[in-house]
Amino acid sequence: MASDFPIQYYTGTELGPMNMYYVPDATNGAAIVKGDLVLKAADGECERCATDPAAILGIAKASYADRFLYANPLLAGGAGRLPIAVLTPNVRIGLCVGAGTLALANKGIDYGISLLASGNWAVNLADTTGPTFHIIEVDVPNQIAWGYFLAAALSEDAVAS
Repeated sequence: MASDFPIQYYTGTELGPMNMYYVPDATNGAAIVKGDLVLKAADGECERCATDPAAILGIAKASYADRFLYANPLLAGGAGRLPIAVLTPNVRIGLCVGAGTLALANKGIDYGISLLASGNWAVNLADTTGPTFHIIEVDVPNQIAWGYFLAAALSEDAVAS
């Protein structure tokens, strides 16, 4: 019994993400939509994560098309930027389940994530070899996996667990 919905925030503001501005990559960042997981590339620009990402910066709070709304006039050419909710392991979120059925037995286990055809990010219950997400609570009727991203998968986290 799979589910499909955008990322849900669970954390209160005291542990929530910090919004920072990043310039999206002109080529690889063009696919970014609000709610996407993004990464920070070697050049400092942000790009949409590929399915089963190894490095996550955070969650895009706006789409690439809206980058002009957050432009910095002090940067060369008034480069457009995107607000990104930078993630740490303290941020608790809810993810849908792309395939399979979430059960109480999934609590306390690390899984990979995947990008669904709908554009939503989901826990991949079949992926335990390259985990990025730790489930701390499950909502079985609604198929919501509540948890956090592992520090090793977060590019802006100082501690690699």
